[in-house]
Amino acid sequence: MKKELLVNNDPKSPISEIFRSLRTNIQFMNSGKELKTVLVTSTVQGEGKSLVVANLAITFAQMEKKILVVDADMRRGRQHEIFNVSSRPGLSNYLSGIDENSNNFSDIEKCIQSTEVENLFVMSAGDIPPNPSELVMGERMQELIDKLKDKFDTIIFDGTPSILVTDAIILSRIVDTTIIVATHRETKMDNLKKVKNDIENVGGKIAGVILNRVPISTKKYESSYYSSGEDSRKFLEDVKKEMELRHNGAWYHISPWGLSWDDENYYLVGYDSEAEQIKHYRVDKMLHIRMSNESREGKEYFKKLDMADYAKKSFGMFGGKERTVKLLVKNNLAGVIIDRFGKDVMMIPADNEHFTVSVDIHVSKQFLGWVFSLGENIKILGPDDVVEMMKGEIGRLVGQYK
Repeated sequence: MKKELLVNNDPKSPISEIFRSLRTNIQFMNSGKELKTVLVTSTVQGEGKSLVVANLAITFAQMEKKILVVDADMRRGRQHEIFNVSSRPGLSNYLSGIDENSNNFSDIEKCIQSTEVENLFVMSAGDIPPNPSELVMGERMQELIDKLKDKFDTIIFDGTPSILVTDAIILSRIVDTTIIVATHRETKMDNLKKVKNDIENVGGKIAGVILNRVPISTKKYESSYYSSGEDSRKFLEDVKKEMELRHNGAWYHISPWGLSWDDENYYLVGYDSEAEQIKHYRVDKMLHIRMSNESREGKEYFKKLDMADYAKKSFGMFGGKERTVKLLVKNNLAGVIIDRFGKDVMMIPADNEHFTVSVDIHVSKQFLGWVFSLGENIKILGPDDVVEMMKGEIGRLVGQYK
């Protein structure tokens, strides 16, 4: 099995947990409507989109879903190398109607190959055509997607880099959602904005951005959002972190009703019919998820539930007056900021080691304690009264330990 398949090679690793969390976020982001087709693109070559596609697909397959990876980069496809399958026939052969021997070709089944991962299949890019963009624009592409939807639960497309060629921009129009992979401290913000605008201009939907290759401290797992390459492998070698399964590993039977987050973690809020009460579960700790055919229970409980109040009481989420607070943050905490404040937060470079971010939060002692816990990596810049609150809290703590 190729070393790029991190989730399959070490399913209990922190990196694998992050991919499972990403999978769950994708499942819940469409207000209950199932996402059948997902496109992954980047701004330029070498940002890690193919690795993201492969590992994300494995996490979906582990749910006992039938998953297909379509290598839609017909110029420089890599999925056949990652999964160790044949490079052809593939996508280009079906779309052009011509096989490698210049014969007429229209057999979808011959383009779909099984992999060593159970429930996971791959359609390679195929022979390099002279006109990839035109093939993606053709009616045969939509026809292919419609046919594949009948055969698979989820289809993940490994698209082209969107600054270099237009294939992925065109494809974004006819898939359910698109994810953009960016590289920490390398991807140019102008390029990222251009790709976002280009996708939205053609009517495509964007799920969010994955920030790749964020440096990981081997002492602080919580300071990373996602990483790959040498840094992540060294981290996995140095930190032997095993997941402890609760309930002795048995299945939980829950009716899901909401999704919330606290302390850099997402929580599924649902109704436990056995206990006859509402409970919450950390999303990144879920190894496997199955959808049952039973109707959801607990509707009468959730009609009476104030989610914000429940989150505050159950998770210790921040309370207090809502303010827009400007923070100066070290680059290594980019993942923490994204997890806490969401994928749409705007991070503006301040210098080579820091960025600034303005966030809407409930100013409270809990918020100040969160800032304090991150030490010299973060500083409140404004408003002035919030800065004074922080100084007062620091003074109180200093006085307490004199």
